[in-house]
Amino acid sequence: MFVTLAEELHYGRAAQRLFMTQPPLSKAIQQLEAIIGLRLFERDSKHVALTPAGDLLLEKAREALLHVHDTVELGKAVARGMSGRITVGFTGAMLYRGLPKMVDWFKANSPGVELALHEAMSQRQVELVRSGSLDAGFVNSPLAPSGVDSMMVFRERFMACVPIGHKLAKSARIKLQAMRHETFLSFSRATSPAYHDRVMALCADAGFHPATRQFEGQILTMVAMVAAGFGVALIPESVKGAGINGAVFIPIVASVPQPTAFFIWKAAPVPPALSGLVKAVRAIRSADCRD
Repeated sequence: MFVTLAEELHYGRAAQRLFMTQPPLSKAIQQLEAIIGLRLFERDSKHVALTPAGDLLLEKAREALLHVHDTVELGKAVARGMSGRITVGFTGAMLYRGLPKMVDWFKANSPGVELALHEAMSQRQVELVRSGSLDAGFVNSPLAPSGVDSMMVFRERFMACVPIGHKLAKSARIKLQAMRHETFLSFSRATSPAYHDRVMALCADAGFHPATRQFEGQILTMVAMVAAGFGVALIPESVKGAGINGAVFIPIVASVPQPTAFFIWKAAPVPPALSGLVKAVRAIRSADCRD
């Protein structure tokens, strides 16, 4: 009301703009002056003018209204998923499974949303998403984790990974049985149950139970440890793209593509900004994983 009257300097015109009659407008201005203890208008029967105090207050009032407008627009943007902040977990292997393209697609379509990436082991991501500490995550798993919504994002073969000087390193293809006497680097079941169980199952299908050296960390570090001679490993094919010197990837006879990565998020309600990321993942994910 104050700003409108200050712009019009006429009670009748100001009242019309405010869709009200003149008496309540006059009363409201008097109450405002009483509250702040300052006279804002000089007025008589013919003229209305701002006092110096009123002129100063007008500048501040316009700034306040602008902030209110900006706040309302920000709220609308958040509701549309065009503003806000989401925190997303990932494993190092996702760098070779399309994560950069998914992030680029999301940023291009939701430029006002801040995307914070947090590297963590798959099992830890599942726990954090369930608790709400992470909005979403990209996890290494052959099965969709329970207790969260999920989408398969990658399917690939497992390959044998050996040091460059290993007797099998120059093989074009091998049967998994050829590794039965090797020491396998493997995540413990507590650290990564899905990976651990998959490696054990592949070896069991090949007719042996592997000797293992337990490891806790990221799969890229495991490949680096193979290159350093700590053992051999079964590694998803995409990780070959990391190009770690000293590690050789060898196709395994009869190995078939299978799910290796899922995008997970907490069950509904899904924040609007996160819905935009779900769209980005669905748009970019591996072609053979599409619905």
